[in-house]
Amino acid sequence: MLNLGNRYNRLRYNLSARGRRERRLAAEVMARQLPPDQVRAVQERHSGVISKGEHHRKWLDVESHMQRAAREAMALGLDESEPLNILDIGCGAGYFLAVARHLGHNTIGLDMSDNEVFNDFIALMAIPRVIHCITPFTPLPDFDRRFNLITGFEVRFNWKIKRKSRLDRWAYDEWSYFLDDCRSKLAPGGRMRLELNAGKDASYRFLPEDIATRLRGVAGATIPADKSTITVAA
Repeated sequence: MLNLGNRYNRLRYNLSARGRRERRLAAEVMARQLPPDQVRAVQERHSGVISKGEHHRKWLDVESHMQRAAREAMALGLDESEPLNILDIGCGAGYFLAVARHLGHNTIGLDMSDNEVFNDFIALMAIPRVIHCITPFTPLPDFDRRFNLITGFEVRFNWKIKRKSRLDRWAYDEWSYFLDDCRSKLAPGGRMRLELNAGKDASYRFLPEDIATRLRGVAGATIPADKSTITVAA
């Protein structure tokens, strides 16, 4: 059944000044960085792929994801800030980095290379990307710069598989190590903002309460009551 309230609110937002700016920004990025014929070629190449299900194919909806990336960039104030050095963890297809670069920022992504849809769009938009798999107690790669902003959207690297299909998640020690390591990559005055992926376990809701409580004591870390994000200041 359609949620008419959500649809109405979304329509109101789309018609608002901010919603129009968001769509205009997304359209500018697509016009400059995504030639329509090459986008269609990528979409046709992957449209019949079913081995990875909807999660694999949903990223072919370029317009929707670029608008979301524009919304995220504007929410972070990137449309009004001076040029920043930005690292996006789990950069996926590179939509957010494409928007940030269009706004004048210096960008680099970090992700694995096991998703061919992501690989094709990263190559098409010439997004700089470091291939890396985040694992517990392993530092991020060395970079030639410090970052003013580190981002991550719907990240799930904190999920780890143990014993058959049992899903386990990072505990405090893994998170504390990771946040301290990321903080060491920030420039003075820099910040990191991670948007967490809740998954399908409603009882989990992003972070267990005991872990969230302890992580709030990590230097520079802020976690809201809903535990949907982690922010770290340099």
